[in-house]
Amino acid sequence: MAEPHDTWSAESEKKFWDGLVGILSSTCATPDQLDEALRSWLESTSKARDEYIENEDDLARCSQLLLESQIFCSNSNYVRTQLIYSLLQEQDDEYAKLHVYANFLLLDGRTKENTFRAMISEGCFGRLLELIKGCGGKDPRLHRLLLQLLYEMSRIEHLRLEDLMQVDDSFVMYLFQLIEALSDDAGDPYHYPVIRVLVCLLTVSCGDILANGVQQLVLNEQYMVASTSAAVDPSSPTVPVTNRVVKVLSVHGPSFRTFGENIILLLNRETETSQQLLILKLLYLLFTTSATYEYFYTNDLRVLLDVIIRNLLDLPSEANMLRHTYLRVLAPLLAHTQLSQPPHYKRDQILSLLEILRGAGSAHFMPPEPTTLRRQPTQAAAEDSEV
Repeated sequence: MAEPHDTWSAESEKKFWDGLVGILSSTCATPDQLDEALRSWLESTSKARDEYIENEDDLARCSQLLLESQIFCSNSNYVRTQLIYSLLQEQDDEYAKLHVYANFLLLDGRTKENTFRAMISEGCFGRLLELIKGCGGKDPRLHRLLLQLLYEMSRIEHLRLEDLMQVDDSFVMYLFQLIEALSDDAGDPYHYPVIRVLVCLLTVSCGDILANGVQQLVLNEQYMVASTSAAVDPSSPTVPVTNRVVKVLSVHGPSFRTFGENIILLLNRETETSQQLLILKLLYLLFTTSATYEYFYTNDLRVLLDVIIRNLLDLPSEANMLRHTYLRVLAPLLAHTQLSQPPHYKRDQILSLLEILRGAGSAHFMPPEPTTLRRQPTQAAAEDSEV
């Protein structure tokens, strides 16, 4: 079979785009005409996706043309609802069509959060879990996009308890196994979407435990929020929510070390506050759960400590939430992991950092907030290397 670009001439490429614009420029005076235009857009885009659109940007362009069309602007709720229902009802092996639906909903949801809210309300979370498990080795492009959609949807909106209950150990294990399979290629496009899904799911079950505020990152975040909601809302369901990400790492942690290595790399590279908070919440849980105290390799813990020291020194004075969260993580990191054992890595730098954060002997720092002082390991504990 010829490669797609071998059969896609400049003339046929232009014909496709012109045809797509023509479809979306048509007058839709009746519901039947609107449905026909949407069907034509879907058929044309999904056929092109299978035949010659290999670039995700080109597929996003197809979605953007629909979003900018008069068809969508005049009927946005109807079009959005139809595409959500199509994602829910399409046959599992119609990969091209599923890809088109997911691409549009991801693009739309990034600008209109009501899209993700509607998707959760209609039960799309469970559907995405099914599709991710089903198309893994069969359609890598769709698989990667579904992971991104699951991450964005879970990051923006709180999941319902019934949604979280659909995440079983086998799904979490599946995500960890994906990361291990890609351990030799950190640049693989699968790598970080999977990791972000895990972390976001992981941190949902403890809510504001760290900062009074903010692929496994998303899973963790959803578990933390669910647990907090159950604790503070008497009307919430009493069914206990098991944080399956922590559970799997507690039992099988040594088999999934690549995940730990990569979340430290992510924290080192991340500049967005919300993403740093997600990662720090996960680290806090791992360093305060006895079964995962020694999940990380010692060298990785040292890298993490270097990152924390550097970031605490570099944070602007107004970044109080992030500073408090780093300090919350620093204490159990030093108290419960291999770093509590001699030789005590960076002991002098830690003591110097604490002095700086306490406002001692530096004219370059404003006096610390009371919360900052409370979040620090005590000076005596630091000197004993048991913080």
